[in-house]
Amino acid sequence: MPTPSIELDDEEVMGLIADGDQAALSRLIDRYGHGLTVFTTRFLQNAADADDVVQEVFLQAWDKAHKYNRKRGRLSTWLYRIAVNKCIDHQRRQRFRSWVGLDDKQSTIADNRPSPFRKIEANQEVRVVQQAIAKLPQRQRMALLMSVIDDLSSTDIAVVMGANANTVNQLISRARKSIRMYISKMDKTKERNDEP
Repeated sequence: MPTPSIELDDEEVMGLIADGDQAALSRLIDRYGHGLTVFTTRFLQNAADADDVVQEVFLQAWDKAHKYNRKRGRLSTWLYRIAVNKCIDHQRRQRFRSWVGLDDKQSTIADNRPSPFRKIEANQEVRVVQQAIAKLPQRQRMALLMSVIDDLSSTDIAVVMGANANTVNQLISRARKSIRMYISKMDKTKERNDEP
């Protein structure tokens, strides 16, 4: 007869990870992997890169588990801070590779084209919103995605971003305003193109 699974809190899971318990790492991945993957995919706009970054986040959580301190913030905040730093590092590496001509522009273009399955799923409004989000400045995009996708509070986002809650609220407000303006602009362009 299987033994019942005991639900451990985040601090207990991190303690087990610090002791080298791989099953505890699996619990951590089950608990936070999906949210981190969604966040990094939207932030980096590339699923393969996002998967690599999330893997790096959990490797760092494994290596630095002994440094996690609940008194300094929730585990989710700590993991998202690592993810944000890894995303920024990834973008820096990509920009450098592009600057020195090491990236393969053709594969980048091909990776960003929607697959036939996504074309079927997505409608025009979703694509417009995605374009609007992609055009946001990095800090606005980061704050908005953590708020909307990951349902983090302004206080938690502030900790992750190294800012204060008022700054985060302003970033989210500006991001939403920019998205509304972009959608309005695209609607007007579509109306003009549809005119006979």
